[in-house]
Order: sequence, then C-alpha cells, then structure tokens
Amino acid sequence: MDQIMEFNEYRQLDELDRQIAVLLQENARMPFTRIADELGVTERTIRSRVAQMQEDGILSLVGVVNPIKVGLNV
Repeated sequence: MDQIMEFNEYRQLDELDRQIAVLLQENARMPFTRIADELGVTERTIRSRVAQMQEDGILSLVGVVNPIKVGLNV
C-alpha cells in the first residue's frame, strides 16, 4: 500500500471515527464490544470503522517492545 497520499486523497474523519481513535489511543487492546457500548453503536460498526481506517492508512495498531525488558542496552 502506498503511504504517500495526494491532498485530494485525504479522508475526513467523522465524529464516530474520531471517538474510536481516541479510545484506541488510550488503550489499543480495548475490546470492540466495550468501544461499541461506550459509543452507543454496534460492535459490527466498530469493526468496520476500524478496518476501514486501517485500510485507508489512517489507523495502525502496533505493539511496542520495551528494549530494557528484553535486555537491549539503550
């Protein structure tokens, strides 16, 4: 997937997308069922919104390794 987007390829996030992104920034492991309950929508809506944001390159859920905990000198 090409990560460079032309200006006209940017997609505006609606309020629901923004709220989902905020919750996932706070806790990327938050279950979609809990996000759905908090935002008053179905789990299916959350799944499709997250999938679309990932496909569009807007959202990435990643794991971060603590280098000290795995014995790397930093």
